[in-house]
Amino acid sequence: MNTMTPNSIGGFYFILCLIILFIGILNLLIRKNPMYMDFLNIIYKKDESITVSILQKEIIKTLNGIIILSILSLLVISLLLFLIWLLIVS
Repeated sequence: MNTMTPNSIGGFYFILCLIILFIGILNLLIRKNPMYMDFLNIIYKKDESITVSILQKEIIKTLNGIIILSILSLLVISLLLFLIWLLIVS
């Protein structure tokens, strides 16, 4: 029995798109307003040499990388599903 029905694939796409949207909004919030970095000041209070601006740049790079990887994984999954569909149809 095939567990990857169209509904489960659609749900997977929906959840992945929601994660991408959430990471994008978090990225914009951190980029526009450094006040959202306050929780990181609590984490890194022990090490005073790390400044918030460097930390902010690193987090934005990380979030951008996660968004790019998520979009690439969506494209790869779409391509694989298309190839599987071609195999089934032919």
